[in-house]
Amino acid sequence: MKPSFLQLALGHEAILGEVFHVAQVSPQVVEAVVAGVFVEQELFDRVLAAFNTLAGTAYRQEDIRDVCILNKESIPLSHPDGTTH
Repeated sequence: MKPSFLQLALGHEAILGEVFHVAQVSPQVVEAVVAGVFVEQELFDRVLAAFNTLAGTAYRQEDIRDVCILNKESIPLSHPDGTTH
């Protein structure tokens, strides 16, 4: 079975505090990726690349279970009046 990002992170706890610096994202983005929360593809890619660099690993998105990528085109933007764009 593929590991989740959380399982990978728990195996490399010492580097987690540095991932957001290398990925140039906020710590909350790293936490969201690790927790399996929906994020944009670009943010996931940056966090995974930083993780791989710091951990000396070569994980790909396909190697990780429960990756949640936000697809902006599939989510209608709605206003309080009920209109969408």
